[in-house]
Amino acid sequence: MLGVGIDEDTAIIISPDGTFEVIGSQTVTIIDGKQIQETNVSSASPDEPLALTNVIMHILPAAYRFDMKNRRPLGQDV
Repeated sequence: MLGVGIDEDTAIIISPDGTFEVIGSQTVTIIDGKQIQETNVSSASPDEPLALTNVIMHILPAAYRFDMKNRRPLGQDV
C-alpha cells in the first residue's frame, strides 16, 4: 500500500524506471503502509476513529524524487 497525495499547484513526473520528481510550488505526501502492524480499517464503523501503527510518511517539496519500487526518497534532483 502506497498512497501519494499531491498538493494544489504541484505535480509529479513519473519516469519509466518507477521514480518520480516533484514539481510545483507545494509538496507531495507519501504514505507507505507496507509495515503497518495494527489497524482497525476493516472493522471500524464510518464514525469510529482510524487506528494505524508503524506507518512511514514522507513529505517532499519541488525537485525531490521518490523511488516507488524501492519505496524510498532519493533527495533533490540536481
